[in-house]
Amino acid sequence: MSKLGINLRQAEEVIIRPRLTEKATLLSKQTKPVYTFEISPVATKATVAAAIKKLYKVAPVKVQVIKLPAKYKMNRGRLGRTSAVR
Repeated sequence: MSKLGINLRQAEEVIIRPRLTEKATLLSKQTKPVYTFEISPVATKATVAAAIKKLYKVAPVKVQVIKLPAKYKMNRGRLGRTSAVR
């Protein structure tokens, strides 16, 4: 991994919020702890690892990034769309 000089403000911009889901909770209980976050759409694995190291003061072993597409849902008879996240 390259040396990334990332300050606290930049780290907060990379990691938007923790994503607590049933799947992540089950994975965390069965195996080694797994943590999921919603991140900035332009963030890379290296910047995510540096942000986690800066915010939580732990060194991540592995970083995986996926894109979740938006989904269309019906709400009160109208078609709506959930937001896409990364």
